[in-house]
Amino acid sequence: MRRASFSSCVAAVLVGAVLLAPIAAAQDRTTAERLEALNQETRQQLNGSGVADFVWWLPTEWWRLALSGNETVPEPFLQRTEAALARYTLVLIAHGNASPDTLTWTDETALRAQVALLDRDGRDYSPIATELVAEDARAAVDAIRPSFAGLLGPAGRNFHFFFFPSTTDTGTAIADPRLPGEISVRVVNQRYRWRLPLGSLLPEKRCPVDGERLNGGWLFCPWHGDRLTSID
Repeated sequence: MRRASFSSCVAAVLVGAVLLAPIAAAQDRTTAERLEALNQETRQQLNGSGVADFVWWLPTEWWRLALSGNETVPEPFLQRTEAALARYTLVLIAHGNASPDTLTWTDETALRAQVALLDRDGRDYSPIATELVAEDARAAVDAIRPSFAGLLGPAGRNFHFFFFPSTTDTGTAIADPRLPGEISVRVVNQRYRWRLPLGSLLPEKRCPVDGERLNGGWLFCPWHGDRLTSID
């Protein structure tokens, strides 16, 4: 177990925005906005009742949005990275027990035994042992790992990447972020759920009443109740 100040926990929940700021600055505004929207949809956190959790699902699409427009990342390298990580469901998790003044983080070995991925039918999947993860997939994650440690100091070492399966035993995708479905991640006694598709990965839709551009994953306007239309 490692101890960090409670202020480190606050910094931790902001890691996504801090980490991605230099990358987004090099992108066109549309890509940067889509990346931020995707981050908002895929990150979940809990700070209360003596628990501090941070759970970030990183679908394969995240890598292209995060790295596109970065001239130091060649397209062939990006394609290889996408192919390597498409074989897994990658989730970044931190878990701590909080008191008014301190936060006790759970180390990776202990946390590995307390997390699971759940598909839409409630079947659970344990993290894949690190030595069984393909070398190219491990290398991609190892490349960004220092960014967390460097930005957050000791707190960054308590954010752990877990590789889960991407398909069921029958070969069906556990989670396609562009198709209807659901996945969850269980961290100790808490469950974090994502309803799919992720609107940030779909073209926006338009409300037929006032023309407002809305989340591509929605079917109806939440204010007028009318079915949303595609934007040509």
